[in-house]
Amino acid sequence: MRLLIADTQAVVRHGLKQVLLESGEVDTVDEITEERQVVRHLRESKYDAVILDVALTRARGEELLSEIGMVAPGIPVLLLSYTGEDHCNARLREAGVLGNLTKAQAPRHVVPAVRALIDGRSYFELPADYEHQSA
Repeated sequence: MRLLIADTQAVVRHGLKQVLLESGEVDTVDEITEERQVVRHLRESKYDAVILDVALTRARGEELLSEIGMVAPGIPVLLLSYTGEDHCNARLREAGVLGNLTKAQAPRHVVPAVRALIDGRSYFELPADYEHQSA
């Protein structure tokens, strides 16, 4: 399995890369730090999934996800966030996000999440302290 991690924080990228490679299920993990690098890497290499920092989608998230879908049709995207506030973001789901983890949960859940996405399933894990707020 070949994955692309796009995250602004080196500690997150390196930690997830280590967990994924140690799982024995992942062969290659490439790391990038900027939104503009995502599409370029997807054009240059074939990946099985993208792990994407929500901070990289803030300015033009739906547009970036659309570009990802055009360059690598059907590639699953797992979104990483600090709080899980994007868990229920229907627009991001419609734009191609198939999973969401908080960064705190990622070390424990990233392998099963990626496995689910590769198998064509979604993976939306709520943070342990998540409380649904009624409108």
